[in-house]
This record gives sequence, C-alpha cells and structure tokens, in this order.
Amino acid sequence: MSLDFEAIVRLCRIANRYDLQGSLLSLEVINSPEIERLLREASAYRQPEVYVQGQQQHCALSSIPAGAAVELRFDGLVSNNKVFATNLKSLLSYQRGLFLVTAPPEYFLLEENYATGDPTVPDLIRAYQRLPKLFELLRSVADVVIDEGTSSPTFVLLSGKRLDISVSYDVGTLGFMPSGESIDEMLVELGGAPFIDAKKNIFKKVTIRLLDTVPVETRFDTFVRCFETLRDLFAADLELYITEFDFEKVREGFEQKRLTFILQLNNATSDLLTKILAIPIAQGLVVSQFKNEATAVLGNIALFLGSLVFATLAILLIVNQQQSLSQIKQEIRIEEDALQRRFPGLHQRLDRMFDVLKRRAWLHAWMFPIVIGCLLSATTLYSGYAFFKVPPGSKMFETRGPMSVEGDGAGTREFRGAAKPGPVVGKSSVPRVGGPVSH
Repeated sequence: MSLDFEAIVRLCRIANRYDLQGSLLSLEVINSPEIERLLREASAYRQPEVYVQGQQQHCALSSIPAGAAVELRFDGLVSNNKVFATNLKSLLSYQRGLFLVTAPPEYFLLEENYATGDPTVPDLIRAYQRLPKLFELLRSVADVVIDEGTSSPTFVLLSGKRLDISVSYDVGTLGFMPSGESIDEMLVELGGAPFIDAKKNIFKKVTIRLLDTVPVETRFDTFVRCFETLRDLFAADLELYITEFDFEKVREGFEQKRLTFILQLNNATSDLLTKILAIPIAQGLVVSQFKNEATAVLGNIALFLGSLVFATLAILLIVNQQQSLSQIKQEIRIEEDALQRRFPGLHQRLDRMFDVLKRRAWLHAWMFPIVIGCLLSATTLYSGYAFFKVPPGSKMFETRGPMSVEGDGAGTREFRGAAKPGPVVGKSSVPRVGGPVSH
C-alpha cells in the first residue's frame, strides 16, 4: 500500500467510531502524537477537516490538547485506485459494478477490517480474489468476448447453440465460489494436450447444456454455484470422448490383427489340406496295385508299408498343424489379456469379436483335423483290409461243381476275389474259360 493510503487505513483501525457516507469518511479518534503523524502522512492523499465537539477547527492538530476527542472528516474519496468501502457488498456496487471483474489496486473494507495486502484474508474476500481466474477460464473457452476490458463483459459460447454469460453477481454468489485449486485444475485440463480443441468444445457443450434454460442475468451466478457439477459433467463427457477415440483406435488396430489371425488360421488349415488330401488318394492307388501273383509278395508288402508311411506322414502333418494353431491361439489370448489389462471398458465392447475369433480358431484346431483323421483312418484300414484279406500268392478263385468232358473235357470255372482267372490244363488241350473244347 502507498504511504498516504496506509495512514488513513491506520486511522480507521484505531478510531473509536467510523462512518462512510458516499465519498465522505468520518473518524472519531483521541488526539495524540501518533494521530498527528498519521494525519500528516494522510494529507498527501486527502487533507481532512478537523472537528472538536462539532465545531470545525482551523488550527493545527498539535494545538488541540492530547486526549481530546477529535473528529476527522475525509471528503472526496472517489479515486478508482484507492477505494474505501463499508463492506464487500459496497465495493461490488461501487460505481455500478466497476469492480465486479477487477479489484482496485488498493482498497479498504471497514466492516471486514481488511486492506489490500493484509496477511489474514476473510473467506468472502478470498473468494472475490479468485474471480480473475474464473474469468480467465471463461475467456479461454469463449468464442467472443463482448465489451472486453469493461466492468461488465459478456462471454459468448458457440457450440450448436449460442450462450451469453454476462458478469453479474453479488456477495451471495461469492459464498459458492469454487476453490482456487479447482479452477487451476480446470485451466490446466483445458489447456493441456492432447485433445485441446476437443476439450474446449466439450466444456462449452456442457456449459450450454447446464445454463441454456437459466435467465441471462443469473447465468454467471449459476455458473459459479454449479461449477463442481459442471466439472463432473465435463469429466464424464471427456472420458466418453476419449473412450470413443481410443475405442476406434484400438478397434482399428485389433481389426488389423484379427485379419492377420484369420489369415494365419486359414493358411495353416489350407496348407494341411493341400498336403494331406493327397495321402488318402495315394492309399487308394496302393490298394489298386496289389497283385495275387507269388512273385508280387515283396511288392505288395512294400506297397502296404508305403501306405503306413503315408499315414504316419499325415499324422505328423496334423501334429504340426496343431502346434501352429496352438501358437496362433496363444497370440490371440495374449492380445485379449493385454487389452483387458489396459482398457477394461474397451475389452468389454470387443469381447464378442474375441469370442468369434476364438471359436474360429477352435474350429480350425479340432474340426478339420477330426474330419481328416476319420478319412485317413478309413483309407488306412481299407488298405490293411485289402492286404490281409487277399495275401500275395493265394488262389484267387476255386472250381465250383464237376466239369463233364468227353475225351479232352472242359468245365466252366467261377472266379473269386480280384484275381484274374488263370489257364486250366485239360487231357488233350488247354482251353480258355467258356471256349470250345477239342476232342
């Protein structure tokens, strides 16, 4: 505080009685050297009139006996830089709200006994001192500020609708002023990356939604009273926005990975089918090569062993496919666990997609191998059946009924098995089945 202003404040604080009517400040003090000193310092700002028992004194204060009751009248206290007010309410209404937005550089409130710079600050005055931060917050999100720099600016928010917030409040509003920490946190949140523009837009939308139906003259009052509610709504909408943003981002990444998993599953199964479907066909060809000739024993055994080798190779291919699919399923589980750990909410929304992917992996891991295994078992058993049912070198047919032949007779023969009928030796010639007999 300036020396002259501080001197008047000191006189107010030691006065027995004070009264402020407009620009006239009256103080009743007990004359003393201290009063004389303060009066000299105060005269640099305003020279007071001195009264003793209601009579104005035109002599120096030093000529008045010490201990006498003296009335000091400071008239013309109308400065906008050094303001004396009865209380905070009077300060807010000073010159039609001149100090609603910005406090004067120096001011003294008689009832609150508070002057600028005092270490102890009453709660309402502390709330009044937080107003500039709140205005800074509104200014940071406003699209337009009407009458900027005046005592009654209007903050215009545009987001789907237009909302005008005019600075109009009273002492009662200050009782609901949010804490400085709350305002600072909101300022940091709105100005901090990422999503700076999105945050400001969300804040405007929440504010419009909250104050749209409130009359213009009470909107600022409602804004102050509902500031914490507004912060909660902002936090909820911001979380939803970030969740949607993260969801789309994670969903896009997961979609790429899902397609990769599907391709891996299809490739593993297609590779198995390409290699293994030739094996049952090869086993069928093996069966068709069995011969009943005595000289084909080793060949038949080799063919049968070849069929078993084919079956063994098929089993190894199925086992290899199972290991590949097991690795793919493990990667799917790792991806799901990572998403559930980092983004539980997003995991719930993608849970169905994971279920579909896991069912697809199960289908590739079990259904295809089961069907292929059944086909392979059937062809292997059939080749074994063909080998043991008609051993190499066995007679593939037998004679049924007598053959009546006169001279060199011949009979008809009935075939068995898959062997072709062989020649039959007669008495005088070697006829073929069903052919004429020579006599």
